Amino acid sequence: LKEVSPSLMRKIRGEKRIFLVVQNTYLKNYLMYIGVTDYGKQLFVSWYLTMEPSALQKFFSKLPWFVLIFLLPILILVRIYNLFVKKRAVSPAEMDIFDLEELTAYVTTVHHALIDAAKEISESVGFDFSKVDQKSRGFLNIS
Repeated sequence: LKEVSPSLMRKIRGEKRIFLVVQNTYLKNYLMYIGVTDYGKQLFVSWYLTMEPSALQKFFSKLPWFVLIFLLPILILVRIYNLFVKKRAVSPAEMDIFDLEELTAYVTTVHHALIDAAKEISESVGFDFSKVDQKSRGFLNIS
């Protein structure tokens, strides 16, 4: 479990929520945040797939463009290293079929485990689980 704030300003104001964070061992920068919120008489269960930039990517993103021009050769070498040595895909558009298969299997497995857990909890309190919308939203559209 991890306390999460979507921005520095919300963190300063004390706005945070608790999520279960799931990480894939192969696609380390793809995290899934699983949240459960009591919403009146309802229970809102959600998950979000995010791609977290590495510390180096965060650092470079804060630099002004004129500094990045001088660092371009280093950035190119780091990019090549990440693609060939570390085998870490940055975005689904850059993934090969093995990476996409891994991402799909990862997200589908977590999605179904979450549905199974919610169903078990629902049935233990006498809630009719057949009324629950079990489809995901977004580009993966898992059902």
